[in-house]
Amino acid sequence: MIRNNKSLLFGALGLAGGVCGALLGELIPQTEGAQSVLVISTAAWAALCGLVIAPALFAASEIYHRRKGYRSTQTLKYLRAGALGGAIAGAVAQLVYGIEMDSPVVQNFVLRPLCWGIMGALLGWRLASSIPNLTTKRAGIAGGIGGIIGGVAFLFAAAFLPAVFGRMAGIGALGAALGLALVVADSLFREASLEIVWAPKEITTVALGPVPVTIGGGDDHIYVGGLAPKTAGVVVEQGKIQYVETESGRRTDLRDGSKIKIGPIEIIVHASR
Repeated sequence: MIRNNKSLLFGALGLAGGVCGALLGELIPQTEGAQSVLVISTAAWAALCGLVIAPALFAASEIYHRRKGYRSTQTLKYLRAGALGGAIAGAVAQLVYGIEMDSPVVQNFVLRPLCWGIMGALLGWRLASSIPNLTTKRAGIAGGIGGIIGGVAFLFAAAFLPAVFGRMAGIGALGAALGLALVVADSLFREASLEIVWAPKEITTVALGPVPVTIGGGDDHIYVGGLAPKTAGVVVEQGKIQYVETESGRRTDLRDGSKIKIGPIEIIVHASR
């Protein structure tokens, strides 16, 4: 299933978010005139694109981690982050595009993708909190790289496809690249991980690190119905993987291959990638 495949899930929802964002951006009329007017209109267009991409990637994280319920406060945070990141990237990109340069290749295929990298870095930085133990620094760097790759794809799509379809394909590629970059960063830098077996052929992986991965029936990383919020957690401290019972504070050392059975799910510890 698609929700078991993290790369496919993040890539697909990033792509869908980009395409839908580009369609929403068509509400901004194409204008001509002074540079200041173009900057404002481009910033507004890119803000609408980011407005959809960020919550789409947040939804990918929610689906993958099987979190229950609609977290409106979190969704609003990513809506704001997407709009802000898009507006900044769009404004800077238009300013760069308006500069007369001797080398259009540098202007179009170096500077402009870097502007989309700004959007990716901002979105990655904000999305880090939705992925356990992915630091904001690493998420920002990954998002920036994804944004640059997506920015290059956007330029090629806009050059070879009709205007509307070019923008849809380009922003879709940008969203997909952002999603895949976050997945790669999460996989590369994890200290250890938990494999959660929800049911036969229903498996997800959560990175372990200094921030406890909480288990419970509330707003937890691993949701188990019937448990109190934050009933327990798994954390890496001083090189040791430990299971921590919240109420008693009791700690149990875990090792590679350790299994934790909680209700209908089984959690398997992996000490290395």
